[in-house]
Amino acid sequence: SIWNDALTLILQKPWFGWGVGWFEKIYPSQPYPHNFILQIFVEYGIVGFSIFFIFFLLSIYVTFKVVKSNEKKVFLITMLLTWIVPLCISLSYWNVSSFWVYILVTMSCFKRNLFIENY
Repeated sequence: SIWNDALTLILQKPWFGWGVGWFEKIYPSQPYPHNFILQIFVEYGIVGFSIFFIFFLLSIYVTFKVVKSNEKKVFLITMLLTWIVPLCISLSYWNVSSFWVYILVTMSCFKRNLFIENY
């Protein structure tokens, strides 16, 4: 299966991965492994996944702890759900704009929170 192919590639280059686009070069019939976690491991390895995971945890922290407005929390949670579910079973994170918007919005909120607290 495609996930087994991804696991094979991960085991071959676990630390830094194969780089962006290599899954498609090795398996031309499948451009990506249809699971964003496996895709990140294949492309960037353990190091890249660790960086991604830190940003992901930080975005979750911002969503639930930093943002005070309930309306904004609902918006961010909705945005999170619009990308996390499809990316776990089908799409590539490169093609899902809600993934990038969510990360950028939450990082912006985090940066703004740090900036305001320092005054």
